[in-house]
Amino acid sequence: MTQPERDRESIPTEIPITRYSFTTVTSKEIERRRLLFEEATSLRDELGPIDISTAELIREDRDDLT
Repeated sequence: MTQPERDRESIPTEIPITRYSFTTVTSKEIERRRLLFEEATSLRDELGPIDISTAELIREDRDDLT
């Protein structure tokens, strides 16, 4: 069930919604992303298994927010 139009307009948003124009990704940006991915992969390998499912991890994080 969708909200009536008047209700949607009264809901404040924290971040203004903007539409970005398409830009070509530069080789410098691709390299930056590749390095970040390698760093994340390395950290994941260091941590190893955490013995908790993704769903349970999300539930715990949501519980911390309340």
